[in-house]
Amino acid sequence: MYNYNVDAILVNKVYPNYAMEGYFSRWMRLQEEGLQEIEESFQGLPIFRLELQKHELRSLNQLTEAGPSSIRE
Repeated sequence: MYNYNVDAILVNKVYPNYAMEGYFSRWMRLQEEGLQEIEESFQGLPIFRLELQKHELRSLNQLTEAGPSSIRE
């Protein structure tokens, strides 16, 4: 679309289901709608989700900790 080569999509700050129960259930529906739109828009590319972390990922160490074991396809 914008002449960028894209190999994969990383969706950051995804709220875990257990955190969205009760009062936040509407937010969960909105998040699911957004994730569905991402899947439709980037069909054919790997899409990885990273749950919301307790802190901003600002260092290489933090990125490494949040790496492959925290990301789910």
